[in-house]
Amino acid sequence: MTTLLTALGAAMLPALLLGLACYHFCAALRRSKSHMSNVRREWMEERQEIERSIQNEERFIEGVVRVLNSNVGGISKRISESAEIAEVIRTQAPDLFKKCDGLAYWLHANDQFLVNLYIASAERIDRDHQERFFSMGADGRGEIFHQIFDSAGLRPPFAGTSMAHMPTESTRKGES
Repeated sequence: MTTLLTALGAAMLPALLLGLACYHFCAALRRSKSHMSNVRREWMEERQEIERSIQNEERFIEGVVRVLNSNVGGISKRISESAEIAEVIRTQAPDLFKKCDGLAYWLHANDQFLVNLYIASAERIDRDHQERFFSMGADGRGEIFHQIFDSAGLRPPFAGTSMAHMPTESTRKGES
């Protein structure tokens, strides 16, 4: 009988150890599932936050593009007007640039800002504005400001401000 009890005890020990191992494995599996569930929930919350952020950025960009394409002329009209205003002052009141030498620089800076804004947003600009912009001609616009600086005896703000950096019709279409 002792041998039977010893054999039974010897068989029970591995079964108990196996049962204990299964218990720990199942507990670890439950903790892992719980952890994965928490990670998934956090990931979904982050994803929703990112999607909201992207939607906000898209609404912002759409608003800016709407202003750039607005029905009161949009950016192409504002670019055209900046050179037209400078030209009118140069032809109608040329002494104004001599009396207020900062005016020529302000108008030129405004013109350059608008041109650079157009270039940065050109992909989203309405086709009518693109056509108007490229029909203005970069050389004539740059020449207006050079004439203003020359006639007022002012030094141009930078070398190479002839607007040669402005895209032309051929570069816009991908030609070199």
